[in-house]
Amino acid sequence: MVRKGPPDPGAAVMSFGDHIEELRRRLIFALLGVVLALGVTLYYGRTIIAFLMVPLQEVQRLADLPIQTYTRSNISAFSIYLKVSIISALIVSGPWVIFQMWKFIEAGLYEVERRTASILMVLSMAMTGLGLVFMYYVLLPATLAFFIFWTTTYPAPSSQGSDYFRWVTKKFMWANDKTMGIGPAAAGTQVSTGPASTEPVILPQLENDPVSPIEGQVWCNTRMNEVRFFHNGRVGVFTTTGGSMIVPLIDPNEYVGELIVMALVIVIVFHVPVVMGVLGLTGLVKPETLSKRRRIIIFGCFVAAIFLTPSQDIFSNVALPVLTWGLFELGLVVMRFFYRKHHGGDKLATNEH
Repeated sequence: MVRKGPPDPGAAVMSFGDHIEELRRRLIFALLGVVLALGVTLYYGRTIIAFLMVPLQEVQRLADLPIQTYTRSNISAFSIYLKVSIISALIVSGPWVIFQMWKFIEAGLYEVERRTASILMVLSMAMTGLGLVFMYYVLLPATLAFFIFWTTTYPAPSSQGSDYFRWVTKKFMWANDKTMGIGPAAAGTQVSTGPASTEPVILPQLENDPVSPIEGQVWCNTRMNEVRFFHNGRVGVFTTTGGSMIVPLIDPNEYVGELIVMALVIVIVFHVPVVMGVLGLTGLVKPETLSKRRRIIIFGCFVAAIFLTPSQDIFSNVALPVLTWGLFELGLVVMRFFYRKHHGGDKLATNEH
């Protein structure tokens, strides 16, 4: 790399001990920023979790499923609160931490290196933000829709049972009644066989819950797609299943864990232009080398995106490869810019294949 301009004068007179002291000071500042961000995210932790659940709830609503998640542990709700709060604090404080690390290494860089590193830092943060937005508003809803609607396409439980299995079941229940003293006959229960009412019950269709519901009131909340009732001073929900044989009961911990993995993968993919910019800056790879192999790289983008995509719906299998291709083209532009700037304006090949 061609270096222009003298390094910062302060860097030349700093001893090893001064460097260690400066590093300690920057680490303390960075840690204070993380702690401050953690205090904010702990306060808004439940709000952040509700925000992350919005794509899931919309898909559940369209699939006629209960707009809920389920947990098998009494500490799961608290653990997910801590997990989301900590990760959110790291994301929020990320730019501040990077800024502190940048101030530590800035003094030892040449002027041209400072400008270049600043551009790459801004590009990195911008691509991280774009990746998270794409994951939340595009990839996450598409993935959830594919898996949840795939599950709900199973046939509904049949109400017409087999005569053979019905006969065997009745015989088994009769045997239990006689030998073990359990079942309706042993308990002496009577089953009413009187005529049932044939009058349909029509529930009020309300977009929102009543402002002042009365005890025992039942209504259908059309916005939440739920049947609700008022009992003992609070609103309850009748759980529905959408009529599918298999109902997805989503664990919030598993959902957040998958969301975090998806976010990391997308952020890494969105850093392709940053990595290519570094390659152009260092001169390890020439832009013309990648440009000549564009067809092979594009084919690799499509193959990799198809195999790495969580869902196999048409949208994801087309959108992600096209996105990866676009990131490669953007990276090629960034790579050319840094290669021309730092390697004497070498002439780049214009014959691209």
